[in-house]
Order: sequence, then structure tokens, then C-alpha cells
Amino acid sequence: VNDPVTGISEMKVFPNPAVDAAHFRITTPDAADWKVSLFSLDGRLIQRVETSVQQAGLLEGRLPLQGLPESVYILRAENERGEMLVQRVVKVDGAGK
Repeated sequence: VNDPVTGISEMKVFPNPAVDAAHFRITTPDAADWKVSLFSLDGRLIQRVETSVQQAGLLEGRLPLQGLPESVYILRAENERGEMLVQRVVKVDGAGK
């Protein structure tokens, strides 16, 4: 029996690049608690993002970027099953250089 692939989670970040804030959406086949953190490229923790499962299989959140320098950051989400999702987040200056 060839069943379709199930059990795969996905994370999207938008808008990306972002100026003041970005939003993320995690879709997962079941309800799970996720820890979401933003890191610099050198691995330094910048912030932890408060999350809560809004409905089974969907988690959405806001990632504040005010006060951070223009750079590339890493958004990492981990759940209690050890699953890890990683996305690159680009922070840009809104002044339009």
C-alpha cells in the first residue's frame, strides 16, 4: 500500500524581507506545543516568541523586529517530539536607502 506522505510540518515567514515585524505560520498534522526562537547568524539567541496552538495543526505568531539591525536572522521552531523547523528571516531598514 502506497500511502501519501503524512506527518510533515512546514513553517512559512511573511513578509520576508521585513521592516518592523514578520509573521510566521506553522502547519503540522497534529496539535503540538512549539518553542519558537530567533537567532543571529552567529547562534546568539535574540528573542523567544510566545506561541499557542490556535487550532489543531495550525500555529501563527508575530515576530517583532523593531530595534534590530539590518541582517539575516534564523527563526527556529521546535516541538516536544524533537521536530525542528528553520527559516531565514531578512530584516531591512524601512527608510528606503
